[in-house]
Amino acid sequence: MRFRDRIQGEQQQDVAAVVGDFVLRRADGIHAYQLAVVVDDAWQGISQVVRGANLLSCTPAQCLLQQALGLPTPTYAYVSLVVDTAGRKLRKSLALAPVDPADPGPALRRAWAWLRQTPGPADASPADFWRHASRPWRIERVPAITCACIDPDP
Repeated sequence: MRFRDRIQGEQQQDVAAVVGDFVLRRADGIHAYQLAVVVDDAWQGISQVVRGANLLSCTPAQCLLQQALGLPTPTYAYVSLVVDTAGRKLRKSLALAPVDPADPGPALRRAWAWLRQTPGPADASPADFWRHASRPWRIERVPAITCACIDPDP
């Protein structure tokens, strides 16, 4: 299976060799993620998917399901993960300092810079930040790597 990811580039996987048969419905009767996400995306008319790069390897199996079910295949963009110096994904469960709701600007600017986008005014309010951010956004600037190590507390 081949597809083009808008950030990571051309992707290819021999699903039979790499994944083999995969579960569509679990023994407890619950539909598995692969089938659920394919059907849900099609049902909602999703045409563009953005996910974390940790899910990139699942996409070829999803593309096979889409073909088998006669469903459209959306375009994909897998954003690299941000990890700490130990290689762990940055997330709340690691007890990292949350974004300061009274002053989210520094976190927004750091994330925006990591995505290699054009910086906006340093003193912009969150609403002004997002107004500025939507105009110069360029997906082709987003780094095409699977993870990036940052210091969560610079």
